[in-house]
Amino acid sequence: MGKYKRRLGARKYMDYEASALERALQAMKEGMSSRRAETLYNIPRRTLLNKMKHIHTGDVGRPKSLSQAEERSLVDVLIASAEFGSPMTELDLRMLVRNYLDQKGISLTCFKENLPGRDWVYLFLKRNKTKLTKRTCQNIKRCRAEKTSEEFESYFQNLETTLQDVPPQNILNYDETNLSDNPGTTKCIFFRGTKYPERRMNTTKSAISLMFSATAAGELLPCYVVYKAERMYSSWIEGGPPNTIYNRTKSGWFDAGTFVDYFNKVVIPWARRLKGPKVVIGDNLSSHLNVDVLLACQRNNIRFVFLPPNSTHITQPLDVSFFGPLKKAWRTILQDVKLKYPSQNCVEKSFFPGLLAKLIKTIELKSEKNIKNGFRATGIVPLCPDEVLKKMPTARYKERVSREIDNSLLDFLQSQNKRGERVQRNKKKMLHVEPGASVSVADLPIAQNKTSVEYEVPAIESEVQDAEPEVDSVESEVEDVESEVQTRSDPEERQIKVGDHVVVEIKGKKFLKYHYVAVVLETDDENDSLFVKFMKKGLAGFIFPPMEDTSIINISDVKQVLTQGTEKRRGIYIFSDIKPSFNLK
Repeated sequence: MGKYKRRLGARKYMDYEASALERALQAMKEGMSSRRAETLYNIPRRTLLNKMKHIHTGDVGRPKSLSQAEERSLVDVLIASAEFGSPMTELDLRMLVRNYLDQKGISLTCFKENLPGRDWVYLFLKRNKTKLTKRTCQNIKRCRAEKTSEEFESYFQNLETTLQDVPPQNILNYDETNLSDNPGTTKCIFFRGTKYPERRMNTTKSAISLMFSATAAGELLPCYVVYKAERMYSSWIEGGPPNTIYNRTKSGWFDAGTFVDYFNKVVIPWARRLKGPKVVIGDNLSSHLNVDVLLACQRNNIRFVFLPPNSTHITQPLDVSFFGPLKKAWRTILQDVKLKYPSQNCVEKSFFPGLLAKLIKTIELKSEKNIKNGFRATGIVPLCPDEVLKKMPTARYKERVSREIDNSLLDFLQSQNKRGERVQRNKKKMLHVEPGASVSVADLPIAQNKTSVEYEVPAIESEVQDAEPEVDSVESEVEDVESEVQTRSDPEERQIKVGDHVVVEIKGKKFLKYHYVAVVLETDDENDSLFVKFMKKGLAGFIFPPMEDTSIINISDVKQVLTQGTEKRRGIYIFSDIKPSFNLK
């Protein structure tokens, strides 16, 4: 973008504020002379006379490329795009204007190929600085963007009933966070032209988990710290904030047992010193939904409330207004420690309690205000659903935006907030390749070759006729192989009887599927079920485990019926026809 400099000797142009011009014109209307107004307000006399006579009232400079109405509509488009979670960059804005001009059949000589330059974008944002600004944005998951106003309205309707006759000091919000061993980046002074500005400071990816609890009255309850360790040491709990509770897990995160311990040692003591019903609000993690926790809530008159899923960025009070200042203060404290002890690789657990005490003391003055602001911004105390609903993109943007430019754009933005189809992934098949050997399409199984042959359609009719015998021969080979496999292994085509060895599919977590070899002990044709005994995969083959593993399965879980296996020494069985695609256990 060009840098505009005033020429030496050029007269000053519009060297006054608009408010000063208005005051000068009002004074002249009340009887002040033009010369007196020129001296008093430092505005040229000819300018004042022209304004009084309504001469030269148009905008200064060359005419704008787009009309005032088009620019207003463009501003609305940019605002709507940002509200729907698809903000535009400067390049997007330039392309949008070019597409609009092309659709209208307008060709502007000031734009090269109808594409505005960066100077136009700069001046456009300057003209609309009261409505538009450039900001660095953060990415959120699509599941968060898919939340609708109807979900939040239902949530607040239920919340209104739950919070009835409950004072603010009886409403508690808990949330888990972590303090990392990285103070983050900061701006420093370097020699101009430095390509890789760096700062020497030891950092790691380790972090310590904490659970914070705060009431709607602004009270901060004792912290609950979880270390990543299997044992605890006395130096890890000395010097911390008063009443802080420490624990440890193998992963360093809160699990079901740790959450029950936190609830019994932090939430229950808080609830017992209060009268009347209490409300505890938190996210819907599976580890938080525990029978022991619900029984404790029932005994202590606590109403346990879960926030809507994937919405904590706008409904969790601690997330909205407390953790931001907390993390900012922690980065400052951590940076001071690393500058004081530059040879220390990471913050040791024995130092952490002291740093945590310093952190709590640093935010203590503003913590009450921040906590109350969090409950107000999330619409909990006082109860106000509009605090959350106003952050949702609604139909009001569609009403105020011009149809000429952006009807199709708004339809596109609304479709972006809906869950689309998942990418279809082809099923993977393991290829057995010798070490050091290459692989090509010709090494794929014959069934895959059939698919590739079906899609190869030569353009010349004679070539098609020549290729037909070859295709027919390949298809016949495939049919022979498929029929052989079906008669041998398809459980629906072959009657399963007692003594047969089968491959059973068991569904695990996260859509994983595991396969086990089992022998059929009994069959139940009426219920389409089998009583089987499972085998365990070993290094040399399959064996029956010392502790018998039997179960009743549905016949639909049988994915292959195996031929009679070969029994070797020590009860080891080998099956030569197991499909390589199975995830055997």
